[in-house]
Amino acid sequence: MKTLIEIADVLVAALFLAGANERLVGYFDPLWKRIQVENLKQYVSFVTGFGLSFLFQIDLVSEIISAQPLVPWAGTFLTALIIGGGSNLIHDLWPQ
Repeated sequence: MKTLIEIADVLVAALFLAGANERLVGYFDPLWKRIQVENLKQYVSFVTGFGLSFLFQIDLVSEIISAQPLVPWAGTFLTALIIGGGSNLIHDLWPQ
């Protein structure tokens, strides 16, 4: 079983990557407004979140739950959802 400090380290890293993902996707806001595809920014945010979680090998699920998934990349996929949707999480926690 993981200690609380190890879990907190991974959560802080995921919050940092979620913030970086938000800034990265937000940098191209003028481009998203010109392209007429519904929810394009959310799709791009998920793809960049998946890339970040894959590149940094962050798996929040395996850090919190000790069970082994049937698919080895399932934790990375769920972490990508968290990091990709991070902008909403960050704005909910720290409104401007």
